[in-house]
Amino acid sequence: AGKVKNVREIRKIKKEIAYDDELAASIELVSSGKLEEGLKGLEAFKVAHPKHRAEDVDKAIAGVKAMIAEASAPAPAAK
Repeated sequence: AGKVKNVREIRKIKKEIAYDDELAASIELVSSGKLEEGLKGLEAFKVAHPKHRAEDVDKAIAGVKAMIAEASAPAPAAK
């Protein structure tokens, strides 16, 4: 029974690593300035894996949306 539990635990860890890698790909897009693509990736990740790092994903989505809003806001008039 101990070996079976270890195998299950290893599978669970591998799955979490795969999810983290998928999430990292979206974060990398954001980091490279591809905000819209990164946001789409984060939102798709949230739909596909709603329980995995949910709070972190929500914060990342909110942050990217704020970055997009800031980037699209008109620049203040020069004085």
